[in-house]
Amino acid sequence: MRVFEPVRNAQLKEELVEKLFSENSVWLWSYDLKKADKANVPDRLLIEKYLLLGSVEDWEKLKQVYDEKVLYSHWIENIVPSERYHQKQIEMARFFFDMENPEQFLVEARKQHLANVIASSP
Repeated sequence: MRVFEPVRNAQLKEELVEKLFSENSVWLWSYDLKKADKANVPDRLLIEKYLLLGSVEDWEKLKQVYDEKVLYSHWIENIVPSERYHQKQIEMARFFFDMENPEQFLVEARKQHLANVIASSP
C-alpha cells in the first residue's frame, strides 16, 4: 500500500471517514465493517471512494485534506486507466486539475498506461 504525505486537515479527514462509515457505508460493500478500524482507513481507499462516488462537496473536502499532487497521483495511477466512470473522470480533470481538454488528456494517458504495461511485461 502506498503511503502518502501527511494530510493538510486531519479533522476534515476524520469527517470524511465518519461519513464513509455512516452515510456512505454502501460504498464499502466488500468489507466487513464490524472488523474495520476507522482510525486506519487507508488514504488510498478514502481518496478513491470519494473521487469516484462523492459529491462536489466531498471533492471540496478532499482538496482541503490532500495536496493536489497526492490526488493527481492516485487519480492518474488508479482511476484514469479504467474507462469506467468516464464522464466523472472528465469532471474530476476539470475540477481538481483545471484541464482545458480532459477528454484528449484521458485518451493519451490511457495509451501511455497501456504502453507502460506492455513495456514492463516479460
